[in-house]
Amino acid sequence: MRRIALVLSFLLVSACAAETQDVSRTPVPATPQPAASDLRDGLAARYYYSTFNHIRDLESFTDYKEGKAGAPIKTLSHQMDAGTILTSEATDFVGAHITGYLRLDTTGTFRFQITNNDGVRFHLGGARIHDDPGTGPARTSAPIPVDVTEKGWYALEIWYFEKRGTATLEVLWSPPGESAMTNLPADAMKH
Repeated sequence: MRRIALVLSFLLVSACAAETQDVSRTPVPATPQPAASDLRDGLAARYYYSTFNHIRDLESFTDYKEGKAGAPIKTLSHQMDAGTILTSEATDFVGAHITGYLRLDTTGTFRFQITNNDGVRFHLGGARIHDDPGTGPARTSAPIPVDVTEKGWYALEIWYFEKRGTATLEVLWSPPGESAMTNLPADAMKH
């Protein structure tokens, strides 16, 4: 019996680890590139109000709920002890689907670092950069290397949810040749 429990425990840990592994870290620029006249400041956000325990819960919820558009998100540096989550209308039980573009003006290896409470899934240019899909206290990823081979606008997609209590969604970066992690510049995020 103990052996079966150990095997099941190993399989569960292996499945969870496989789920959080990054698939690819080489994004592809948007094709065609968006025209400057078509872009607006910030990132678009659509909100869903329910209890989510995992990013897959949020993604499947969007199959039958349209969600509500919120004001554009001007920064990805949110640490919220109280008050509304991002640009939503609620303080708890919020899911967000954030979309837009991130401008990368140079080639080379960018490093991204993501702090989240609760779950987050981050895609850039079609590549899954980071996946921390469950609930838990605020946690910060190790710097994530992302190889950029072309300059331009890259599609950005973030799935994020906050269950209750405090909330955090912060994305920092370090462009090639820089060592400090800093906030994404507002003028590099459009929708």
